[in-house]
Amino acid sequence: APGGRSRDDELGDAIARAAEPPLELAATAADTARLAAEVARHGAGEVAADAVIAARLAAAAAEAAVRLVEVNLVVGGNPELAAGAREYAAQASQAADACAGLEL
Repeated sequence: APGGRSRDDELGDAIARAAEPPLELAATAADTARLAAEVARHGAGEVAADAVIAARLAAAAAEAAVRLVEVNLVVGGNPELAAGAREYAAQASQAADACAGLEL
């Protein structure tokens, strides 16, 4: 292999990198859910309902991203990436749940 690296090493690196985009998606979804929850709590009535739905959709996207991270790590890689994705999904879900009792 070029640079003295084995094919297994290169495959391991590729697998680890494959989990990074969905991890970033989970992080972005958590941020989106938090922002949407803020808009739902403090925004005008006509946008609050849309913000609640946005928070729920962001939470669903974060949960889907967790599955993608886990799939990409099934043959190896850093299990902490999956733990990080699960934490982002939990944050997104918590933000979306905070909207549940809002009167719209």
